[in-house]
Amino acid sequence: MSLIITALILVVAIPSIAIDILLPALPEIATFFEADVPQVQFLLSSYTFIISTFAILYGPLIDRFGRKKMALVGLSIFSIGSLMLFIATSINVLYIARIIQAIGGAFATPFASAYANDLFSKKQARAVNLKVAMGFGIAPIIGPLIGVVSIYLFGWKGPFLIMFIFSIITLLLIKIFLVETLKTPIPINLSNLIQNGSSYFRNKLFILYGIILALVFTNIFSFISFSPFIIINELGSDKFTYSIIFGLIAFQIILSAIWANRIISKHGIHRFFQNTILMLCLLILFIFVVSMVGYNVYNFSAIQLILTFITGCYFSVARTSAIAEFPESAGFASSIFTLISIGIPTILVSLISLIYQDINTYISVLLICLILLIITIYTILKIETD
Repeated sequence: MSLIITALILVVAIPSIAIDILLPALPEIATFFEADVPQVQFLLSSYTFIISTFAILYGPLIDRFGRKKMALVGLSIFSIGSLMLFIATSINVLYIARIIQAIGGAFATPFASAYANDLFSKKQARAVNLKVAMGFGIAPIIGPLIGVVSIYLFGWKGPFLIMFIFSIITLLLIKIFLVETLKTPIPINLSNLIQNGSSYFRNKLFILYGIILALVFTNIFSFISFSPFIIINELGSDKFTYSIIFGLIAFQIILSAIWANRIISKHGIHRFFQNTILMLCLLILFIFVVSMVGYNVYNFSAIQLILTFITGCYFSVARTSAIAEFPESAGFASSIFTLISIGIPTILVSLISLIYQDINTYISVLLICLILLIITIYTILKIETD
């Protein structure tokens, strides 16, 4: 059991670490290629968009050819893309290699969700996925720190070398230790895919959980995209301090998963939703107070620390609850859910980057997302209660 959970944690960490480890290098990449913020942000936005869209392809393939086999294929493509990034000599080659890397990394979420669904009941899968969600927390904690060290040793290409090594290690672990869990392959049939896809969009809880995670990811992607420029450039911090702040914020995902697991196991999912709504309301009040005092590194970081603690557990809670609605086609359901929860935020953040001016732009987006998040969680609570 522990070996399976460890392997799944490493898998879900792949898409995250490919973003987080790169963050400290963004200013240097911009300087090296004489690029502006939107050009450099494309390395992030293109990656997350490809992850969300190609997950749709991996879902049916995972249901047809097997969980393990498609995981090995995805990791192989990811490794090739990482190596190409390391040896790239122009920003256009970086773009192409980054897209290849993303095509490979898109397997991670559908694979992990389907694998857990195969082995465990709905209640057990939720508990397991809360532990697996730590992969989302571990990667941002160590990612920027490793990124800083790799930049010191190898320059701005260092993070890409680390990605390549990490993907090869994960590939070998899956090849050696994980077994295939798919018992009944589902043939790839266009009419069946359309029928299943339409059933997902007709399911209110599936869509609402997707909206929750989309709002959470919009906040996260906004922070990832703009935090280097806000914390380092606007608020005057250095790269090492930034990596520490980013690690502390990411650590809240782990604490959030532990907190959610205790609340849900003792008091049920309804109490968890109620506590979340109350905490989000208090956070909004705190943001208004900080805006009147003035932003600095400490209170800006505190906002993100609190937000990540409140919402970090929804990586697993929302996904597990949504996928549990369709256990027979977990792979495809997970891929559609990924499109909703990651694809939409990617597009939104890309548009926001075009109008981005300063920290006030980020805070405005954050407040809008928090209000919508409260409304959506309350709606789910009403449906579950009724």
